[in-house]
Amino acid sequence: DIIGLFAKIISLSLRLFGNMSSGSILLNVIFVWLSWVTVWLIGLNMQIWLPIAIYLQWVLAAVIQAFVFALLVSMWIRLLNE
Repeated sequence: DIIGLFAKIISLSLRLFGNMSSGSILLNVIFVWLSWVTVWLIGLNMQIWLPIAIYLQWVLAAVIQAFVFALLVSMWIRLLNE
């Protein structure tokens, strides 16, 4: 039973880390791709406008994920205390 408790904590932590890091990796790929495409198509480096919107969306998703993670942990601790 003790191994199961530690496995749940580790599993939730790794899942949160994976969700957070996948967003930043995807954002970096979009920055590089958008920079290449705008220079190739129109000759200007206009990579700043769309990635800012995507970055704000990513920050919002990170805040929601952190809230859900905190909610799940608090529910798990409450069930553990009962």
